[in-house]
Amino acid sequence: MTVETRSPTSESGTWHDPTNAYNDDLAYAYCGNGEGGRTHDFEGYGFAAAGIINEVRVDVKGYSGDGTKHSVNVYVWDGAWQLVGTITATAECNPHQFDASSFINTPEKLNNIKTRIESVGLAGGGPTTRYVRVCWIPVYAAWTAAYNVHLESTHDLGKSANLGTLIFDAVTYELPDDVVKAPGDYQSEYDSLLGYRFEHWEIVGDLSVADSKGNPTTVTVNGAGTLKAVYAVSGEEALIAQEFPARYYGPGKAQELGSKVAGYPIKTVAQTFPHRLFKKGQTLELGSWWSKGMSDEDFLHNYHWDSGDETIISVAGAPGEQNLGGAVPSGKVRRIRVLKIRHAGTKNTVLSILVGAAVKLTIDVPPQSTRVYSDVHGIKCTETQQPKVQTSDVTDGSTYLKASGVER
Repeated sequence: MTVETRSPTSESGTWHDPTNAYNDDLAYAYCGNGEGGRTHDFEGYGFAAAGIINEVRVDVKGYSGDGTKHSVNVYVWDGAWQLVGTITATAECNPHQFDASSFINTPEKLNNIKTRIESVGLAGGGPTTRYVRVCWIPVYAAWTAAYNVHLESTHDLGKSANLGTLIFDAVTYELPDDVVKAPGDYQSEYDSLLGYRFEHWEIVGDLSVADSKGNPTTVTVNGAGTLKAVYAVSGEEALIAQEFPARYYGPGKAQELGSKVAGYPIKTVAQTFPHRLFKKGQTLELGSWWSKGMSDEDFLHNYHWDSGDETIISVAGAPGEQNLGGAVPSGKVRRIRVLKIRHAGTKNTVLSILVGAAVKLTIDVPPQSTRVYSDVHGIKCTETQQPKVQTSDVTDGSTYLKASGVER
């Protein structure tokens, strides 16, 4: 971790002797009788941070002639001036530590940090106490080096790439994507699409995995690198045709077997399947969905799931959290593919879908609007898991939600 305390090198405003606040001594910048409401800005701190910001403080030294009537407000700039503390102490050059970490939370903000002091009062009380003084206004910062981790997935035979999603440090990422992480250990899990299975992990760069065959596994970040999940077609779907000269007739109508995983489409198949299919040198019987005559529409109909009656959220945040349908039954997997959202409130809200403690999806919803979210992959929920939903704002109106997908 890098820790630095740096002083300003430039200033502007209406306080007296402002450059006295550059150094840690008893000299001071000040405002006196009748000079309440004056501001002064300091910048040029010269930070060159990179990585993850751990802490930022304004470690100002200052005091007042009468803290009950006169004070100094201290601000930082993060796109707007944010109040971080107030000086009311009367001891000479009294030290204060005002935490600014919630505002100055990126390297860019820290490297361009500005502070401001504002005089308050200076009109009442005894004339000899009508002053506020700032002796020094440094900024303390601590940050940790962080590295880019590229996330991706690939077919084991190179036939496709970046299918499925990757859950890294409890956050789900569509692939490919990049994350910035400090050195350390993080759990990683690959969520494959239906018809595919996880094979193993591959890494490039300064990463390591605890178990290259494990899913989930622990990934150790020591520097920049690439984490790649390798997937294969699951046994039922990974079939390659040898030869099928005749047609196969499904229930009531002719069907064509259009397997994408075989490397080329199979246009016609034998009615009684006298030939066999091959995968990696092993002979397999035809056992795919196509041989059963099940279309995509049939699949969605047969395994349809929805959340039941419309979910109504009338309290913001965790206190208003609602179950999104019931828990997933034992032995089942649910994928929530469509969300229909209506927000009646007069302010913007953020809808969050949670599975366990993990936030799987957030959707920004403008006031008094309707949104429809759709994802072919869906939000995966395994057996016994209970999906839940929260909304961030319900000013003047509730948020309404209906969900649907597949469960099998």
